[in-house]
Amino acid sequence: MKVKNLKLQVQSYPPSEIITPPTPSYLKRGCRRQGRYFKGRMEGFTLIEVVMIIVVVSIAIPTLLIVLGQGAKQGVDAELLVSATNVAQAQMEATLSLGFSGIASTAYSTTVGGNTYSGNVTVCYVQAAALNTCVTPPPTTDYKRISVTVTSPTQAGLVTVVTNY
Repeated sequence: MKVKNLKLQVQSYPPSEIITPPTPSYLKRGCRRQGRYFKGRMEGFTLIEVVMIIVVVSIAIPTLLIVLGQGAKQGVDAELLVSATNVAQAQMEATLSLGFSGIASTAYSTTVGGNTYSGNVTVCYVQAAALNTCVTPPPTTDYKRISVTVTSPTQAGLVTVVTNY
C-alpha cells in the first residue's frame, strides 16, 4: 500500500467576494455579561429582574397566607358546629326519652373532644294551630314545643314538637 503525499490547496478570495451572514439581533443589542459580548443563550438574571421577583413574591406570599389562614379558621368553625349539633341531638334524644310528662326546661353542660358545650332545653305548651307560639299559663293542650340550643363555643339548635297521644 502506497501513501501519497497530499497537498492541501487553500484558495484565497478577495474581500469583495466573501459573503457574511447577517448579524443576529441579540448581538446587535449587545447582550452584555461581565463586560463581554457573547453569542448564545443568556444566563442568569439582571438586578432589575431580581428586584421585580422580590416585589411580586413579597405581595403574593402575605396574600396567600391570609387566605389560607381564613380557610383553616372556617374549617375549625365547621368542625365545632358539627360537634355542637351532635351535642344538641344527644340532648334532644335524652329529653324525649323522659316521656311527655317528664319533659321540662333545663340547662346542661357537656365536654366533647376537650371542648365544653353548654346550652338550654326550653319547653313550652303550644296550640295545634300555632306550633311556634308558646302559650302561658299552660292550657289544656297536648302539645309541647322543645327547643334545644347550644350556646358555647358555637351556636346550634334543634326544635321539635311532641304530643301526648
